[in-house]
This record gives sequence, C-alpha cells and structure tokens, in this order.
Amino acid sequence: MGKRFILFTYIIALLLFAGSPDTAIITTDTTDIEDPSAMQVASLAASDYGTVYFSKGNGQKRAVCLTFDDGPDKVVTTKIINILNKYDVKGNFFFTGENVLSNPDVVRYAHFDGHLVLNHSYDHANYLGKSTDFIGENIDKASAAFKKVIGETPVIFRSPYDTITENLMQSIKQRGFKIVSWSLDTFDWREKDNGRLVSSVLDHVKPGGIVLFHSMDTNEATAKALPEIIEGLLAKEYEIVTLDQLLHIDSYESNKLAVRTEPDADLNTEDWEIVWHDEFSEDSLNRTKWNLVEWISTKNNELQCYSADNVVVKDGYLRVLSEKKAKNNREYTSGAVETAKKFSFLYGKIEIRARLPQGKGVFPALWLLADNNTGLPEIDIMEMLGHEPTKIWMVHHYIAKDGQRMNPHSFYVGPDFSADFHTFGLEWDPDKVVWFIDGEERFSITDNVPNVPLYLYMNTAIGGDWPGNPDKTTIFPQQFDIDYVRIWKKLGK
Repeated sequence: MGKRFILFTYIIALLLFAGSPDTAIITTDTTDIEDPSAMQVASLAASDYGTVYFSKGNGQKRAVCLTFDDGPDKVVTTKIINILNKYDVKGNFFFTGENVLSNPDVVRYAHFDGHLVLNHSYDHANYLGKSTDFIGENIDKASAAFKKVIGETPVIFRSPYDTITENLMQSIKQRGFKIVSWSLDTFDWREKDNGRLVSSVLDHVKPGGIVLFHSMDTNEATAKALPEIIEGLLAKEYEIVTLDQLLHIDSYESNKLAVRTEPDADLNTEDWEIVWHDEFSEDSLNRTKWNLVEWISTKNNELQCYSADNVVVKDGYLRVLSEKKAKNNREYTSGAVETAKKFSFLYGKIEIRARLPQGKGVFPALWLLADNNTGLPEIDIMEMLGHEPTKIWMVHHYIAKDGQRMNPHSFYVGPDFSADFHTFGLEWDPDKVVWFIDGEERFSITDNVPNVPLYLYMNTAIGGDWPGNPDKTTIFPQQFDIDYVRIWKKLGK
C-alpha cells in the first residue's frame, strides 16, 4: 500500500508539473512515506543520490541521526539541547534564518555544545515553482544569518516541506552544499501522544536512519518523549551521531566557532611591549594564568553560585556560561575567572575581545581589582546590564581621603554588544586612565588615578541590586564568549 501510494503521488506530481520550467522532483510531506529514498530511483535526483542528496546512511554501521526542524524557539529548542547534553549525544538542528536572528543565543548554545546547526531556508519558503535566483537568494540570506551569529556557514541544507526541484538542485550545486532529507518521520508536528512518538522511532528505526523531529514552541511533546527515545536507542545499541559523521560530508565551510582575530606573530609595537596574554588556544583553561572561582555570591543580593563547570575553553574561546540550574541553594549557576596571586600589573594597556550575554538580570563585567581586603581601588573596564545590551558602563571605584566611596563613571551607547564580538580596553598611566571600546576613546579620568597593582576578574553575575533579577523574558543559558586578553607595558616606563 505504501509503495503504491508513493508511486501514485509521484505520478500525480509529474502530471501536475509537466512542462513547468521548475519540475517537481519529490515531496515527502505525506503520511505514508517512511523512507523517501525509496522514491529516488524514479526521481530527477537519482543521479545525485549519495553525492548531493541524502536521506539515510549506508546502514553498515549501527548509527542513527536525530534531526530537529524549524527552530530555534525560546523554550523547546533549549529543552531539547539540555536533554541531548544530559545523555551526551549530539543532535542536528535545521534552523530557519529568521529564527536564527530572533534567537541567536539558542543557536550559539547548540553550536558551542557540539550540535550541528544547519540551513533550513530563511523563512521556510516553499520552493515549488520558484526560480533559481529566488531560491539562491533565500538560501544565501539564511547563510548570512548563520554567519552573523556563529561565524560559520552551514553547507548541509534541508528543503522546507522536503520539496526538491530542478532549480533547487542547481542552486545547491552552485554553492557546493548537500541536501539531507530523512528516512523516518515522527510526525511530531501533529502527534502529541508520548507513547506513539516513542514507538514511531523505536519500532521503525534502522541502521543509518535519519529521524525527523521539530523544535518549535508547539513541540513540547517532542521534548517530553525524547529521553525515552534516546534511552531506547541506546538500549538497542544504536550510536547517536551527527549527519557529517553518518554521511561522511562536511557540515560547515570551516571549523571555527566564529570569525576570530588571530594574534600577530609579534604583539609588540613601537610603543608597547606585550607582558601577558591568553588567546585561549589550548584545550582547557590555563591554570598557571587563571584561577577558577568557586563561590556562592554574597554581594549585592546576587543570585548565582559560581561554579568551575560553567567555565569552558573550546575552539579558541573562553566561555562563561550562566544557567538556571540549582546549586548550593542558589537558583542559578555562572562562571568567573581571575588572576589574583598569579598576575597583576601597575600601569599599562589591556584589551579584551568579547561577545556579551544579554537578558534581564544578566550582568557581565571585566574588572581590575586591588589584592587587599577591600578590593579597592577598582577599575571596571566594562559592565553591561543585560536588558540594555547597547549600553556599556565604565567605572572607577575608590575610597576618598574623607573615607567616602567614590565612583566616577560614564557610559557609551553603541551597537548590540551581545550580537557580535567587540574590544574593550583601557590605557593606564600615573596621570590618567582612558577607556576604549572598539579602539575609540569613550571615557577618561585624571583624578585619584590608581597607583597600586591590580589583577583581572571576568564574570557574569545573575540578579542583584543594580541589574535586577531575571524575569520571564530572560533566556537561559547565556554565554559570555571571550576571544583573547592582552596586556602591554609602555616601553621606557
């Protein structure tokens, strides 16, 4: 019955679109199709199957891919990522470009944790009857969204509605991309019963299978069923892998997390000598340079417990992760690193390239602190209130001669500092401190300039007196990504 229905559907499609300049090849959006590859021998994509078009692995290895279409949203996609992480398995997310731009933090979270984030068009357009130019522009618009958010261009593509046309195939080949469909559809866009979702996978999965789920706000049932599905697959001795592993194809144009600024062979200049830096090029945090902070914050009514588990070095970046995760009677965990007792400096120049987290109650900061009982004087290179991601605060804290605590400060309003990497720095000499953002002077002080060595502290706090506490608009997890830290000494000083 199933194969007859497939053949009937294919014949009808050919009759409907015969003579069209954009001939329909295949659409698998039917309730009877379990394995769309069964149709390929009769389709115009047959000659490209296994080179440009894929719907399953070769079955020689007991492996399966879990794929999730249409996201990301603000809630369900994050739940799915958390579940995959709990079982230490990787997923494959086909995101639309417009959703990538709407929820960039979710995309970065998935990508940084090793899941594939892949192209599913810009706006879920139906390519049937569309020109090569229209399709190409739509794909490229989605690629630009990924490039902006993760610094990568995915080269694995899934067509909306699984519609494959001659014009789409031409556009894909022009870009050197691959199309990946699926071999097993859970129909989770309509099926909400937990038992039937689980059995739709466990009763029908085969080696080399590619399973289709969705990850939008209407797919809570998918997230609920996923743990039982994963446990069932593992019990059946399936390895859950990514599409590039299953199909032996590339996933991205390169293997970098984001477009990085690589250090020059010599970071010295005519006026400045590099004295300390970290490019985060190792596989873990360099503990000869940094201390990991493990501490339940007791200041400013903050809500986080600082945990070493929330600091990760990967792909040339330091990531400080903030999560809504209970620990030590705190509702949130976050990360912090510092150089106390390992490195401090008196006068010089510092530059840090970073992409900031955002959201109500999220409070990233880069500080210089005195190693004494008060921590003062203190220079805040950068502070940002997460609900104001375009505003950077620059502050100097010190105790005046009359014993009062002073805090001369300023702020700069610019671009969304959570959307991309920016540099934050200062130049400090005996007479003046100057703050810089992206190389431009934004604030300076000449009174009560600190004259003691200061060490570096980098963290994200959650909640507290100034930023306020997270609310229903705050998305977790949040990531504070740091590309490098560089500190120079003025030559001749």
